[in-house]
Amino acid sequence: MKSRSSGFKAWWVGLAVTIPVVLAATGALAQIVENFEVRYWDSPTSAAEFPERSEPQLEHLWLRPSFGIAFSGGGTRAATATWGQLRGLSEEILLLQAQYLSAVSGGAWTTIPYSFVTAACEPGASKGKRSCSGGTQGEWDDWFLGQHKSPADLTEKDLEADSGSWVSALSKTQLIRLYLSRLVYRGDETYSRALGKRFLDGIGQYECLAAGCATPPKHRYFVTHDGQRDRIADRSGGTLTVADFTQLVPGRPFPIAGGTLLAKKVRAGQPRDLFPFEMTPLYVGVPQSMTSRFGGRIGGGFVEAPAWDAVSYKFGAPEGDSAPGILTVEKHQPGRKGILNRYRFTLSDVLGGTGGAPVLLLRKSGLDLLGFPEWNSTAIGEPVAVTGAREFAHGDGGHIDNLGLLPLLSRQVENILVFINAPRPFFVADAAGNFVASGKSDLYKVFLPSWLTRGDAEKAKRGVKQPLLMAAAGAQIEPTGGIERALLARKLDGLPLVHCDTYRALANERFGIRQYEPNVCWVVLDRVERWISELPSSGRLFELLRKKKHPFWGRFKGFPHYGTFFHRWFKLRVIDLGEEQVNAMAYLTEWTVHEIAPQIREHFGLDPGDQSTAPPLNSLELTVPF
Repeated sequence: MKSRSSGFKAWWVGLAVTIPVVLAATGALAQIVENFEVRYWDSPTSAAEFPERSEPQLEHLWLRPSFGIAFSGGGTRAATATWGQLRGLSEEILLLQAQYLSAVSGGAWTTIPYSFVTAACEPGASKGKRSCSGGTQGEWDDWFLGQHKSPADLTEKDLEADSGSWVSALSKTQLIRLYLSRLVYRGDETYSRALGKRFLDGIGQYECLAAGCATPPKHRYFVTHDGQRDRIADRSGGTLTVADFTQLVPGRPFPIAGGTLLAKKVRAGQPRDLFPFEMTPLYVGVPQSMTSRFGGRIGGGFVEAPAWDAVSYKFGAPEGDSAPGILTVEKHQPGRKGILNRYRFTLSDVLGGTGGAPVLLLRKSGLDLLGFPEWNSTAIGEPVAVTGAREFAHGDGGHIDNLGLLPLLSRQVENILVFINAPRPFFVADAAGNFVASGKSDLYKVFLPSWLTRGDAEKAKRGVKQPLLMAAAGAQIEPTGGIERALLARKLDGLPLVHCDTYRALANERFGIRQYEPNVCWVVLDRVERWISELPSSGRLFELLRKKKHPFWGRFKGFPHYGTFFHRWFKLRVIDLGEEQVNAMAYLTEWTVHEIAPQIREHFGLDPGDQSTAPPLNSLELTVPF
């Protein structure tokens, strides 16, 4: 029989859930309006016209070589592989030479926290509490990236470690629990807020860490530097202060997270319904001007990130031929929609907007209101016009480009390093035991005609396809044949799968790409036998890693190609990985970077001694007191 106390508790829980919803629906909650001015930019017509290229506080990036790094999507598998790769790139001084970090989905779940890490936090003794330490930015970076170890020096404790670095976020995702706990109050912020709790809490970008903190980081707008922050706050009429913003760690490569805007309310899924959506600390938006199936225009440039998801936009004319325009926006906090639809665009929203893989399937099924991102947006421009916003669903960046490659091609980056952290091996064994290319890698989408490169609706009906995104040097008949042969030779020698060459990026109006010839190095996630052979000869976990076949419930089943979803289905986990799985793959991908670093430097002409200077960290340290 249910006790009176438990029934009383349930009654109060129900009342606590019902009252805010009723108040919000009736408008009884006070409505706070935020009005502020930001900048907007029209579609860039050249690489030099992207907003970051004319930002004075980012000049140090353009003194570096034209070098960008792309990380593919793939849930916590991609996030884990990216974690190890960032560690290796940092140790090899390659991050300090890069201008851009481009990532989608799971890859961005690690690159975005790395770009904004301002604390080192560990789970506390009591449930839900964290213990955060003060320190310098260098100490926080060391904590985030973790410790380097060669395979021969690994111990079983290294693989079992569940704290002391980013492993605690990757191995304790618990996304379903976090999602359900926020579903009632957060509306279309639910999924984003669940990801924010998991991937931002440990780096000081979720809950308040200092006494007197008025605005928790999870509710703050994000910007590139303090100059951008101060300007927006000054032009808000007192509705915003500097405490309402968080900013990029100075000296980091410029981060880009790729997402997808769905231009149809439900059942979106055709190529003409999906538009690339870019999120950076300086701006967000759909770069090219598109026509939606509603008949209206979408995109056509960028707005500063705090302006995204506003209820109204008033565009002013640019202050000169090359100057950005001034945009006045209005947002409601927390008001009638404050409980179910918060309008502040935060780092949590970036994580949700780049990693919403289920959205496309749900939309095709006609399902809505399940807590996935829906944001207000409008066409860029329309001088001196007040434009009402229309709400669009946003999905995974991998719906269009799962490699994070398109932003770097559109910016005509000359040297591009692409990490393909795929769920399937590039090579599989045939009946005779020989390795053959599986043909299922995202790499093929770059070279072969597919839905990604089709033209508009009429061209698609006639079967006419746009040119390939990229062509191999020498216009080979088999566009990927050279890559396959080069990777196979390395596979047979037990080496990491990497291939570098010069390619021809072909003009593509839909994605804003102008023809040029970049140098590209492809790094394919693989079970590298040389790394396996260097592991300690004894130990239960190392014996399991050496096995090539595992049962469905095996701890290292498919290593390192863990499934994006339900890899640990027997534990009813959606995207969770275990500590041993996370640590083993991160050590592998870090080692891979060390092995291929000389080849990368040679192909890109990078100086191993070049440690480009970064701006001082004094402004950042002042904003993160302990």
